Amino acid sequence: MQVDARDLFNPKPVIMALEALSELREGETLAVSVNDGMAVESLVRLADEQHCKFMREDEGDYTVVTLAPTEPIVTNKPIERAVALMDVIDQQPTVIIGSEAVGCGDKELGRILMGEIIYDMALQEVAPQELVFVNSGVKLTTTGSDIIDQLKMIEALGADIHSEAVSLDGYGLTEQVEVGDIIQPYNIAQILVSRTNVVML
Repeated sequence: MQVDARDLFNPKPVIMALEALSELREGETLAVSVNDGMAVESLVRLADEQHCKFMREDEGDYTVVTLAPTEPIVTNKPIERAVALMDVIDQQPTVIIGSEAVGCGDKELGRILMGEIIYDMALQEVAPQELVFVNSGVKLTTTGSDIIDQLKMIEALGADIHSEAVSLDGYGLTEQVEVGDIIQPYNIAQILVSRTNVVML
């Protein structure tokens, strides 16, 4: 059985997986396609919790997690179970960046501070779960930004980098994204209601 949970954020893909697992016949497997890094980790934890063999395959811009149950699956209260799995891994923050500058004072100073923060973030051993760029913050992920290399370093540490589509369109930057992917406003709404550690920068 296959479940396409791409463009959905934790815990929705795990809820869908739990519901699908209850419908599997003996010997069948479940392949879940996701492009949310936290959902991938939750699915791996689900496999361990439910004693499933699993295989993880990267398919470019998304990942397929295949679950093969080895014993009957417990699927009562799938929403609560999915949220509990999410809480285990939701330790690093989701960072929302709504401007190319930090703070409300001098804009040039704010730009310098933003560059310093991103630079130092790239040098840490542990990355945030994700960086979400909105409004003029999308200028930081597009052609002409001075911190593209640092953002790519943060991405290499495991963080997801998202630029919001309406903001990109408003600034005429849709075709100039150089790091991460593009998400819609409803994706940001999903992030805000599903993450427990959100920081506005």
